[in-house]
Amino acid sequence: APIPERYWHLMRLLLPGVRAVKGFSYYQLPVWQQIVNIMHPRLVVIRLNDEEDLRQLVALYRANILDGSTVYVELFNEPNHPVERFVTLADFRARYLAAAAYVHNLCPGWLICFPGLSPGFDMFGWLGRCEDLVESADALGWHTYYNVTGNPLMQGDLLLRGQSAFPGKPLLVTEFCYTGGESGAPRPGRELAPEYDEAMHWFAQQGVAAVFPFLLESDDPHWHEVGEVFDEDLARAIGSLVISSGDNGPGSGSNDSNSGSNGGTMSF
Repeated sequence: APIPERYWHLMRLLLPGVRAVKGFSYYQLPVWQQIVNIMHPRLVVIRLNDEEDLRQLVALYRANILDGSTVYVELFNEPNHPVERFVTLADFRARYLAAAAYVHNLCPGWLICFPGLSPGFDMFGWLGRCEDLVESADALGWHTYYNVTGNPLMQGDLLLRGQSAFPGKPLLVTEFCYTGGESGAPRPGRELAPEYDEAMHWFAQQGVAAVFPFLLESDDPHWHEVGEVFDEDLARAIGSLVISSGDNGPGSGSNDSNSGSNGGTMSF
């Protein structure tokens, strides 16, 4: 499906400082080409959820569109959250390992990001039981939110604890946003902008590799209602620091369109 017009509006507002992009493998190749032409991203994070995502991920790899970027593939989303499709930790581990093997085989040079977990469901218990998976990944994804006006770093201590648990592991904040507070009422961008700006400076001070505001990519009306209002005030604050990665990690190099195999039926 095409990217909503408001996304491109924000991209135009964010230029020229934005150099990292978070996306999904189901973006069509012409859309990815447009993203690259506009943003020239140094760092890209793509979330992979299922076999169809993987097929489109491989097509993107073989199209060589992202040859100039460091590409991380975030395997699944918040597997510790009850609404996700993982029945048990063992189920997640098995599917994660299978998906990682496919990415390594079919997209050599692209990197693995252990998925961000939901802060509300035994996050550190899961990280402890998945320590080997995190250590073997190229980066650790992280999700952090706030629902108190004026306190965008209310979960900052959790992020610091995660960094301490995995020192030296690149950390990518793949979801960050204000979630609407108890009232669920939206707040205009001019109110959120200084809070986001404060958070982005703090993330940068902690050495976070890149930060992606969740609502910049969500097309779920619920999140639009309770979170950001798409306007210039917020976009300018985000553009100053939010998706600012520098040169982190190895480049993806040039991809041979015939590299890897299709692996037969892809299943995980």
